[in-house]
Amino acid sequence: SLPEYGAFQAKECQNHLESAILPKLPVEILLGKKNLEVRPTLINKGEIVKRLLTGMQDVDFVFCAGDDRTDEDMFRVLKRTPDFNDLECFTTTIGPPTKKTLAGWHVSSPEEIIQTMKKLADSA
Repeated sequence: SLPEYGAFQAKECQNHLESAILPKLPVEILLGKKNLEVRPTLINKGEIVKRLLTGMQDVDFVFCAGDDRTDEDMFRVLKRTPDFNDLECFTTTIGPPTKKTLAGWHVSSPEEIIQTMKKLADSA
């Protein structure tokens, strides 16, 4: 079937990248739900969030949501960076209740995030 062939191709691609690219370049490979991501080891979603928040002086509330393993980098930075302890940070993962995460909150679907955003916008 097509999904099985796609998974096979992703594994072949991963094997090739690990043997041919990883020894030569400072990158890492992450397997997502339906993706294979190659990224620089020093740049990830957590580092981007850190740079954004460090450059903004008037931020006091952060709502951070994601459904992928790569989103855990954001949750980790928001949870463990002392400079962000004064912020009201709401980290939310999307997925099954058994999902292991650093996020402080959990929802089952992206629609729940959309509804939350609508409620926040209406209350502003």
